[in-house]
Amino acid sequence: MFKYLIFDLDGTLINSEEGIKESLINSFKKAKIEILIPYQNIEIGPPLDETILLCNSDLNYEQLEKVKILFKQQYDSFYYKKLEVFTNVNQILDKFKRSKIHMFIATNKRYEPTLKIVNYLKWNKYFKNIYSIDRYSLKTKSKTNMLKILLEKEKILAKESLYIGDKYSDYIASSSNKISFIGANWGGSDFNKKIKEFKIIDKINKESINCLCSLFIR
Repeated sequence: MFKYLIFDLDGTLINSEEGIKESLINSFKKAKIEILIPYQNIEIGPPLDETILLCNSDLNYEQLEKVKILFKQQYDSFYYKKLEVFTNVNQILDKFKRSKIHMFIATNKRYEPTLKIVNYLKWNKYFKNIYSIDRYSLKTKSKTNMLKILLEKEKILAKESLYIGDKYSDYIASSSNKISFIGANWGGSDFNKKIKEFKIIDKINKESINCLCSLFIR
């Protein structure tokens, strides 16, 4: 039985694809640098530097920094609001809040826009703390190290924690910290359905919410 629930953000609780892609396209355009991959291949989820380099792997340091600054200016001031909350996510959060289960966010998204999104959606009441890729000093900026810091700072046990995310890399990060994992496929994911290492939830409905709740000590 678990006591703590950790959520990824992009692709798990929200779909922020439109805002991120528009910010990226505008940032590259303003920097007068070409995006070398099709629009539909722009990946949402990795840290910002990685996302920018996926769009154009030929960038030098100065070009990367220029695009990054432009992206932050646009996304953090306006485009962070261009998002969609996945169907029934609020029901999950309400249910776990009523059950007095401690919830956290652990995301590759930077802290400033993550906090703005949480405030914008009025989700402050749900989450005990937010862990973002740039919030703490990480020897290596990875979700694996971020989850390690979460466990240490919150003084919680990995065996009492469950992480829910939409990427196979989320599973690797949680598994590396001995945190149990459930795959969120209700907004799409990169999971191969033949993977048997963890449970995958395809839809948030009454049955799946009750199933999740049954895993926690209340």
